[in-house]
Amino acid sequence: MGTKQFSNYESLITFTRASGGHALRPVSYGDELVTNGTFDSDTSNWTDYGDSTLSVVSGELNVTNNSTGYGYASQAVTTEVGKLYKFNFDFNHLGTTGHFRLGTTLGADDITSSNLYSDQNVEHIFVATTTTVYIRVGNQANTAGHDAQYDNISVKEVTFDQPDGTLTLFEHPNNVPRVEYDADGNRLGLLVEESRTNLIPWSNAFSQWTLTRATITENVAISPDGTQNATLFTATDDDARLQYAAGDINIINTASIWVKSATGSDVSVQMDNGGLDIDTFTANSEWQRLENVLSTTGVANPRCRLRIINSGDAVYVYHGQLEAGSFMTSAISTTGSTATRSADVASIPVADFGFNADEGSVVIESQHFTTESSVSAAGFALDDGSSSNRMYYYQNKAQWIVSVSGTTTVSIDDSDPAESTLTKAGVTYKENDFASNIDGSLVGSDTSSGVPTVTTLHVGRSSAGTALNGHIKSIKYYPRRLTNAQLQDLTS
Repeated sequence: MGTKQFSNYESLITFTRASGGHALRPVSYGDELVTNGTFDSDTSNWTDYGDSTLSVVSGELNVTNNSTGYGYASQAVTTEVGKLYKFNFDFNHLGTTGHFRLGTTLGADDITSSNLYSDQNVEHIFVATTTTVYIRVGNQANTAGHDAQYDNISVKEVTFDQPDGTLTLFEHPNNVPRVEYDADGNRLGLLVEESRTNLIPWSNAFSQWTLTRATITENVAISPDGTQNATLFTATDDDARLQYAAGDINIINTASIWVKSATGSDVSVQMDNGGLDIDTFTANSEWQRLENVLSTTGVANPRCRLRIINSGDAVYVYHGQLEAGSFMTSAISTTGSTATRSADVASIPVADFGFNADEGSVVIESQHFTTESSVSAAGFALDDGSSSNRMYYYQNKAQWIVSVSGTTTVSIDDSDPAESTLTKAGVTYKENDFASNIDGSLVGSDTSSGVPTVTTLHVGRSSAGTALNGHIKSIKYYPRRLTNAQLQDLTS
C-alpha cells in the first residue's frame, strides 16, 4: 500500500466550529480591492444609495442625508468564492448614528451589518460565497442634514503562514481551522479547544471596567491583533486597579489579560481573581498574556483584576477574559454581552486514508493546556460512532486505551506529560499486539486484545467529545504495526 501525501489538511479533514476563534499566526494581506477607500481628493467610484450627498471633508467620505430617508454610499468589489477576506474601515461619529452593511447583493447585510455609536475602527473577517460583495456605509438617523464620515475603507484577501506574514492575533471565522504559532514564530500546530464563554461583556472596552487610583486612554497603541485598539492604563497612586466583576458565578474560573509596559522599562503588576491567588508579574516591552486561576468555589463576584503596584507606572492593556475552567483558552471577543466560542471539531472517515482494519500505528506530536489530573485531553480517537468500539490516546495522561464491544481491553499508561510541552507519542494496534511509546521510550504493551471495528478518526478529540485543549503539531498514520524499535526512532 503506497503512502498518501496531503499537502493541505483541509482537503482531508472535516472541520467545524460554529463560531469564530482567535489564534496567533503569520498573516499576510493581498492587494486592496476597494477603489478610492482613502478619499484623498474626491468620492469617485462611490455611488449614492438612497437620498444623500457624498463629499470629502478633511480627507474622509462625508455622507449627508438630503431628506428623512437614510443616506448611504456604496461600492461593489470582486472576490473569489472560498477565499478569506478582511473588511475594515474607520468611522467618525459626528454626534449621529452611523450604519454599515456588507452583503452579497446591493443593500443586503447577509455578511455583516451594525449601527455605529462612537468613533471606532470596524473589522470583519469573512469567507466569500459569491464573486461580488457590496459595501454600504452611511447614516442610521433619518433626519435631513445629518452627516456620517468614513475613511480607510478596505477589503483585502487574507493568507496565512507565508514568509512575509506578520504574527497577529487573528480571529478566524466559523469553520476555519486555527494553526497557531508561538510569540517567537515557531509553529505549534492545529489548535483544538473545547467550548468556552467569556463572562466579561466588554473584553476590550476598558471604559466599561471599574478604575481605581488610575486613568485610562483607549485606542492609543497597536495591540496583538495588529490594530490600534490597546488601552493605556496609568497609576495615579500606589495599587492602581482595573477590574471587571462577573457576578457570583461560584465556579473555578480563569482570568486573563494582555499587558505590555508603556514606560520603556519594566513595570511590576499583579493579577488576582476575587482577591485570592494573587500573582505578581513583570510587564516588559513585549506583549504577554497574564493568567490567574481562582482555584476554589464559593467566592463572591470573581473578577479579572489587574493592579499596577507603583504610582506613576503605566502599561498598555488589551482583551480581558474570565472563563469557567482551571486554564485559559484562546481569546473570545465581546462587545456588550458575554460570548461563547464553540468547540473545534475535526474528523476523517477511515475510508478516506487507506485505513488498515487489522493492524496499524499512529504517531502524534502534541501538547495540552490542561493542568487538572481529573481532566482528560484527547490527542486522537478511532471509533465506530459509539463508546463500545474505540481506540484513543489521552495526551495529558499518556494513556493508550482500547475498548471492544463495550469492554476496556487495553489500558497502557505512562506518567503525565507536562502541560504546554510538546510530546511525541507512538501507538500500535494488532490482534494481541498493542504497544505505546512516549518520547523514545517504550511505555508498555498488551498481548490479549482484539481490534475493534472503527469508522472515524477524531483529531484532537475523543469519541466522547473530550477536547485536547492544545496543539497538534503533526499526526501520522501507518497501515501496519510498526516495530517497537521503529516507534522509538519516530518518537525520539
